Amino acid sequence: ATSGNAVAANATNPNTGLAPTFRIPLENEWYKAAYYSPNYGGTGVGGYYAYATQSDTAPGTTIGSSANQANYNYAIGTATDVGSFSGSGSFYGTFDQSGNVFQWNDLDGTAGSSRGLRGGFWDIDSYGVSSSLRLDIDPSDEGNAFSFRLASPVGQNTIYVNLGGFRSPYYGFYSDSGLTQPLNIYSGGSDSLSTSQTYTFVKATTSHPFYISDAGYKQPSSSLISLVGNGSAASGIGGVGQSFTLSFNGFDPSVNALRFYCTSHSSMVGTLQVVLSPA
Repeated sequence: ATSGNAVAANATNPNTGLAPTFRIPLENEWYKAAYYSPNYGGTGVGGYYAYATQSDTAPGTTIGSSANQANYNYAIGTATDVGSFSGSGSFYGTFDQSGNVFQWNDLDGTAGSSRGLRGGFWDIDSYGVSSSLRLDIDPSDEGNAFSFRLASPVGQNTIYVNLGGFRSPYYGFYSDSGLTQPLNIYSGGSDSLSTSQTYTFVKATTSHPFYISDAGYKQPSSSLISLVGNGSAASGIGGVGQSFTLSFNGFDPSVNALRFYCTSHSSMVGTLQVVLSPA
């Protein structure tokens, strides 16, 4: 955009004719990624933190894996690499949305004479790196404290679940309804599930009702994942075409496990491989 003429984002990539894969986030998208947690007030009680480190207390400034740390107040004196404060991400796993460098946002997405900045930078006080500070400036302005973060639509994936059996891996998983393209989502590799994606599991046969949980066999899942659709932790999906959609809400595969199982046979339990996708 040029000075005084910040245009609306393209709805179509002129090079591909498709919707853009990446874009500057709207202000409300940036804000939610930084400060929101669905468990702010306790399990299942959502709210917004004051800082993008999942804290209402001003961060420290120590590089490393400690919680609630950030680059601000000239404590370090220069910008740091993204992820330097590895224990201080937001609920959604983003880093440096408090401190380091300001980040552009697209306000409400309409054309106008300004664009937004949020997050503060390495030479500003605690108020400046909190959710309270927002700036609207000319989009042609430049500075060594300005940067940007990209947003992308959440991926949608359909996984077809074939008839089960009593030998591991118990079920077959496929990317097509004809069951010709198998997916190896139970032993790692390129087919592993990603925490940045959503997945719809569709039952392709009637035998062995199927379900998943991060809390144990036939146990309702925690708030770290969301399951919406047919079936339940106790009964699963058994009819052809029944389905449920999985999304991740802070699930960390280094400390959490996602199990799939047959609700009729407790011996049929396996593990879905999940990889943490950096935001």
